[in-house]
Amino acid sequence: MQMLYDNKYLEDFFEKNKKTIFLPGKIRGKCIINKLLNQGEKIIIYGAGRIGGVIGEILKEEKYEVLAFLDKNAENIVEKNGTPCYLPTDPKSVEMKNAIVLISLFLSDQEAESLKEDIKVMGYENVLFDKNLIACFCAYGIKQEKEESLYDQKDAIINAFFMLQDGISREVFIRNLEAYSKWDFSEVSQQADMLQYFDVDVPFSKGYTSFVDCGAYIGDSFMEMIKLHKCNTYIAFEPDFENFDKLAKNAECFKRNTEEILLYPCAVSNKNGYLFFHRDGATGGCLCDEGEEVDMISTVKLDTVLKKKEIGMIKMDVEGAEIDALNGARRIIMEQKPDLAICVYHKISDLWKIPILIKEMSSEYVFYLRCHDSLITETVLYATIK
Repeated sequence: MQMLYDNKYLEDFFEKNKKTIFLPGKIRGKCIINKLLNQGEKIIIYGAGRIGGVIGEILKEEKYEVLAFLDKNAENIVEKNGTPCYLPTDPKSVEMKNAIVLISLFLSDQEAESLKEDIKVMGYENVLFDKNLIACFCAYGIKQEKEESLYDQKDAIINAFFMLQDGISREVFIRNLEAYSKWDFSEVSQQADMLQYFDVDVPFSKGYTSFVDCGAYIGDSFMEMIKLHKCNTYIAFEPDFENFDKLAKNAECFKRNTEEILLYPCAVSNKNGYLFFHRDGATGGCLCDEGEEVDMISTVKLDTVLKKKEIGMIKMDVEGAEIDALNGARRIIMEQKPDLAICVYHKISDLWKIPILIKEMSSEYVFYLRCHDSLITETVLYATIK
């Protein structure tokens, strides 16, 4: 029997969550780590990527002894934040087999269990993986910069909820809210049978013939799209220069599948200019404040760059900068009313702020929400004109 998510359900939910505070990922991560581990325990972190680096910093701040990182790319990393990095099979790392191995990778439950068994076979006795800890450092945890009261957002949340067109959308919305409020991601509503962006049960009005890919990475979305849809014009924005180089090579390979390809090595935003950008060499690069390990990159407004283009669909996965990017596309959205596929998982409040923003630009839009991953990452707001 399907749960009835109505106004009464929401009122009860907010009554139960009057004191719920959304914490920044690092603060919540500290709480989870101190419940998982005992002071004085020696730790090895499996995975020397961005998540592993943040967990390592927290462990040191909380006075745990971090012996090493294990990573399959250790030959290229050598050390992370002053801590040595070894291959999992390196004799030096196996000597530390009595330490606790803490997995810092974004994995499904099945993948995590398989990796834990592989690590134990290598000789490590104590291996931990905690999905809710990893969630602290996925998009919606790490991008949140300050504490927010759930109850203070009540009116906006209810407004956004009733904009959603179908039961699946409303269930995804509520399950996401509940996962955030409890910080428990075991009962997420996931549409695993749908291909993100390109094979979803949404009645788009314009479709993929002229597709704008904001946060294009290496062109993975483009390569999936052309398997299923005709695309006459593909326009991509990717600020990470290593990713952009791969994007350009992939686009060259598939140029026979479309009439026009335009690639821009920039970020999309609400202004034309320059901002600092943190590269992670993968999908998680993001705009940031000035600091270490950052580059200066160009930012552009879609309204400026695409002034003379007819646009069918805009997809945005820009690591927490979606609201600025949408404001930079305000004219296109108001005048052309393209279909939209906007990621709403980078910041918790994007779940309700983004549909409200789009509705303000054009009241003709209707909304569908789909979750394409078990940790709420890849939750996408689809917007189209009836």
